[in-house]
Amino acid sequence: MGARVIQFAIVKFNAARVIGKSVVQSLGAADDDLTIPNLWDNLLASGKMGILFDLNGLVNEWDRVGWGGDVDPQSGVYTYLAGVLAQASTVVPKGFEYKDIPEGIMAYAQLEENGKDGVSVYSCASELVAREAARYGYVYDGARGSFELEYYARERFEKRLKQGKPVILDYFSPCRKKTDSTQ
Repeated sequence: MGARVIQFAIVKFNAARVIGKSVVQSLGAADDDLTIPNLWDNLLASGKMGILFDLNGLVNEWDRVGWGGDVDPQSGVYTYLAGVLAQASTVVPKGFEYKDIPEGIMAYAQLEENGKDGVSVYSCASELVAREAARYGYVYDGARGSFELEYYARERFEKRLKQGKPVILDYFSPCRKKTDSTQ
């Protein structure tokens, strides 16, 4: 697997808003598909991330997030929204999109990329977090919206990337306690 779990917890996640730009991505996209990296490159090169970093109400300055959700199983695609995590009441600047995340319980993990089997941390993050949550008696909760959240903490991701060290991706997935009727 392309990453390992170095920290895991079930956490309360306050209501928040992801603000940025989105693309539609294939569920089966290979690691070498450039749709999402090109979105990030465009946001950074165009100065749009600078606009987002200047917003009042950011959860953490300089941290970036990738919201993946709105899965359409029939067409095999989902929406990926690249941007920032802000307080739920943050005003969305003109020309940007947003997704609201309701308050609730999340499975949270820090995943360290190790490059094993040529698999990236992004490709295995959802599976690793779901597996770890199951160990603690939790399952994915799609009732709060079908999404998961990549969190690129500046200290653990951006700086390590620039230093050539293995990156650490924070990952959030809505969850609930497993019951006897939960599969």
